[in-house]
Amino acid sequence: MPGSSPPAVSADLIGTAHALRAFLRAVHTSPLNQHGVLYSKTQQLLDAMRRYGEEYMPAVAERGHAAVGPPRLDVAWVWFLHRLAPVAYCLDCKVAFGMVIDVHAPIALAFADAGDAGDAGDAGDAGDAGDAGAAAANAGGGAAPHEAVASACARLIPTV
Repeated sequence: MPGSSPPAVSADLIGTAHALRAFLRAVHTSPLNQHGVLYSKTQQLLDAMRRYGEEYMPAVAERGHAAVGPPRLDVAWVWFLHRLAPVAYCLDCKVAFGMVIDVHAPIALAFADAGDAGDAGDAGDAGDAGDAGAAAANAGGGAAPHEAVASACARLIPTV
């Protein structure tokens, strides 16, 4: 309409851009990504994908972001890559968990310090994560959560 002002943007675009830049810098300079191992199909990336699909996402689906906390940086990177294909991400979540696991700032780019987590996926203790995965798979009625998520991640990562 002539004379009307554009709609207000509710997101902090500058703050989000700075957070994204900090996240990408953290991934690039992390000890978890020595020699760029998180940029191609390496064992380190495959391990992060497994923790993402088998531990982190099922726990978040059952208990929520606040209860689970942020993932380790390599798992956060896999989650970031998965969300780069938003239609596929939504479909994968619905198949695996029966719902879309929504994400908003600041959790979208949050991660736990690599020193805080050994080999865990940062989804609580391993027993809880496994129970969450089984519950989510039963609730969603589809494939095991890690299978849907792993196949989604595989589409995003080039083969070597």
